[in-house]
Amino acid sequence: MHSDARGSIWRRWEPHIHTPGTLKEDSYPADCWDEYLTRIEQSSPKIEALGITDYGTLDRYLDVVAYKQEGRLPEVQLIFPNIELRFATGTSKNNAVNFHLLVDPSDEHHVAETQSFLRQLTFGVGGQTYSAHSEDLVRLGRAHMNDRDLPEAQALRVGAAQFKVEVHRLREAFDNNKWARDNILVGVAGGSDGTSGLQKDAGFAAFRQEIERLSDVIFAAQLSQREFWGGQRAASVAELVRDYGGPKPCLHGSDAHELDKVGVPDDDRFCWIKGDLTFESLRQACLEPLQRALVGPEPPAGAISHRVADGLSLTDANWFPSGDIRLNPGLVAIIGARGSGKTALADILANVAGEKADDSQSFLRRAGSLLGMAKAKLTWADGVVQEKNLLGAPVAAAPRVRYLSQQFVERLCSSEGISDELLLEIERVVFESHPVESRYGATSFKELLDIRAARARSTRSTHEGLLADVNLRLTELRALQAAAPAIKTKLEEVARSIKADKDARSKLLAQGAADRIFQLNATTEEVGRRQRAIEALSLKKQAIAGLTDHVANERRAILPNRLAKLKATYASAAFDDAQWAHFDLGYQGNPEDVLAQSLSTVEAELHRLTGVTIAVTQDPTVTIVEQSQLQSATLHALEAEVQRLQRLVGIDQLKAQQYTTLTANITRSEGEESKLRAALTRAEQASGMIAALLKQRDDAYGAVFDAIIDESSELTALYAPLEATINAASGTVRKLSFLVKRNVNVDEWASKGEALMDLRTTGPFRGHGALAEAARQRLLTAWATGDGNSVKQAMAAFHSEYDSGIRTHMRADVQSAEDRAKWAAEVADWLVSTDHISVSYGVQYEGINIEQLSPGTRGIVLLLLYLALDRDDERPLIIDQPEENLDPKSIYSELVQRFREARDRRQVIIVTHNANLVVNTDADQVIVATSSSSRVGALPDLSYISGGLENATIREAVCEILEGGREAFRDRARRLHVNLEVGSQ
Repeated sequence: MHSDARGSIWRRWEPHIHTPGTLKEDSYPADCWDEYLTRIEQSSPKIEALGITDYGTLDRYLDVVAYKQEGRLPEVQLIFPNIELRFATGTSKNNAVNFHLLVDPSDEHHVAETQSFLRQLTFGVGGQTYSAHSEDLVRLGRAHMNDRDLPEAQALRVGAAQFKVEVHRLREAFDNNKWARDNILVGVAGGSDGTSGLQKDAGFAAFRQEIERLSDVIFAAQLSQREFWGGQRAASVAELVRDYGGPKPCLHGSDAHELDKVGVPDDDRFCWIKGDLTFESLRQACLEPLQRALVGPEPPAGAISHRVADGLSLTDANWFPSGDIRLNPGLVAIIGARGSGKTALADILANVAGEKADDSQSFLRRAGSLLGMAKAKLTWADGVVQEKNLLGAPVAAAPRVRYLSQQFVERLCSSEGISDELLLEIERVVFESHPVESRYGATSFKELLDIRAARARSTRSTHEGLLADVNLRLTELRALQAAAPAIKTKLEEVARSIKADKDARSKLLAQGAADRIFQLNATTEEVGRRQRAIEALSLKKQAIAGLTDHVANERRAILPNRLAKLKATYASAAFDDAQWAHFDLGYQGNPEDVLAQSLSTVEAELHRLTGVTIAVTQDPTVTIVEQSQLQSATLHALEAEVQRLQRLVGIDQLKAQQYTTLTANITRSEGEESKLRAALTRAEQASGMIAALLKQRDDAYGAVFDAIIDESSELTALYAPLEATINAASGTVRKLSFLVKRNVNVDEWASKGEALMDLRTTGPFRGHGALAEAARQRLLTAWATGDGNSVKQAMAAFHSEYDSGIRTHMRADVQSAEDRAKWAAEVADWLVSTDHISVSYGVQYEGINIEQLSPGTRGIVLLLLYLALDRDDERPLIIDQPEENLDPKSIYSELVQRFREARDRRQVIIVTHNANLVVNTDADQVIVATSSSSRVGALPDLSYISGGLENATIREAVCEILEGGREAFRDRARRLHVNLEVGSQ
């Protein structure tokens, strides 16, 4: 029997094909065996396994085997009998229900044993009992035709047509024949000639279920049948086990009765089985129907060829086996005892693919100079070859594989705390979940976050700056307001002085006088050009949006504040409001119109370039975009086309001197009086200006929090694509979640406030901690969850309740009016400060922050990251002992299904000693590593054998080497079709 070292590979089977001389509906011409065999030999896709079908006999099967022995059918490695029979109960069209006996040909006595079993299948008619053996079928044919002289060949055909089996007789025959139970699979037709033909009559429901429960496989080509029998439709897997004995694979063949149908099923419904060309692969398909059996034009694509490591070999390394170690494109499990060389193989694979051997515990680092001149060659499935000396630096600019060494996993999941590397890996996956056109030219998560959050952060910064400016002006106005009584007193003093000087002077006078591959390549290139154009427009749109916000902020806050600052700074100009209006800075023309028109133009162009989503037609021959129209096609149309092509003074001297002096005094005093009157006017107007500034301060304070909400929204949007993947997944992946959180450090805010106060004085904040407690009660809820309006209200209430109390805690060193003004300004800045509030993001598993998880659970998160979420990295994933720190239950419940899913899109290679990760993942290839005792000064001799789980030698090695509990062994025996006594393990 054929065994492939690459393990389970998809191969085309033809499980249901008749030959010339078939007993029913034989439409083959005479003497056509050569043409018949030639058609099989020239089939495309090539047929590698044949189920030779006939009614009740093995004669035609033996004919084909004989031709094979003579050198025909060189590509066909498996030929097995498919004996077609009918049940005694008919379908809605009164046709008997067909069933098939598929026989394992590996037993050299299988023909005799099968014939013996057929003799146990009996049919009673006319007082006589007939078996399914050829001799009895001849006898039945003659009896039916009432002609004892009917030629044997004709009688056999008639007998085969008349013979039918009761379901209970078939079941009894299996119950009484261990060989049959071990070597024969029952298939039932799922179409109109099978159990589907019983659907219209409710009276046949129990009979239909009995037949389907007895069967191992269903002969059906419809996707709906495959999904039903795989547990993906009306019945779950558990319900299939309960009602039908379990899930079942759907098989289909050409059912050829004529030459033109040989190997040519309707609608290219070819049958694909994943596994060696052995009957055991069919048994494995019965255990894994959706993973190992498929009806369709081609097998599942799996990983793309240039992302599949196909073979590894070493030269100048007498410690390593000669020749290529072939690798499966799906899930590869490397197993072996401690020191057997399993990690060595993974290290070498990763190293030649470009990963640095940085870990001190890696095989290559430990082997060091013992590697000598060993040179590795890694061949990729697309034919590209990489070669390097094992002691040399990586040749590739970037690693072509993702290697999670044991040390790497331990470092990322250390109990000492979450490392930056794990967060960086999570951020990388989040970033790569965004389409290229939506990345705004960024090359990393941080860059994309900075771009997307720039508007919100800029808005926050603007309003925080505005708060500082407003507080400064409030301090000045309050100082001016506070100085009004002193100004009045001073004004009175100056007025008196002027009057006195004038009186004195009067007396003096009175006494003296701011081709498809080309098309695909061309279309793909055009997609790239379109994405770049969209990316450029997206950046332009972002810039316009930012400029729009800038203009709005300028008009709403910056420009009015600037004019107010000008008025305050140059108050001595004494301009009236009409004059100040000429200094009201603004924009020439109407920038809002320009911005709106520009935005509309960009959005229209984006819409034109992007287009509407186009569903890929089921018929790949229908062109979506003509090659001549590529330059004018939309991105969605081009992407759909790419998918199809594959599938963003005259007195005395003394008096004169006195007069001059008094006049100078009066002039000076009148000047001072004028200034004092202006200052008093401003002081008297300060209350109205203060009220306006307080509102502006409150609005700016609220706007900071609205900007914080906007930043949180951008972070949430950044995680949205990955979160959608999580929500669409099932099982363990849904335990992951991303958290965007507003962090409030009350203690930090309170600590800064306490530094401004004397906590010994009597007041609301006496003693350390009282201020923090008040903030928690009055402000924390609004800070942590509120919008701008609710935060404004909370702070206004805080001011109302505590402003006077804060003044009672003024420090003793604040003495002068200048010190008091400075202190008041510092308190005002502190109260509306927001540097204690930040936005953060994180990952949770089952609602627990990743930082708080155990190393083992962090390990699960790391593996989920690579297996389920990192969907844009198509490189082979190599993991050394993913089960480390995990209990067997967690491995099975959390990771097994993720490994099964990941291998459908990327090659996965694991080094493991856990049975669940080999058996329950249904690994496509198992590589068994062994080593001899090492010689002094030399590396131990390593050797590797490999194959699929359908290979008996591999199954025995799995059972012998891998650890597991009692239940794991029972499950292993059931799944691997190995008869084991659990206790023997």
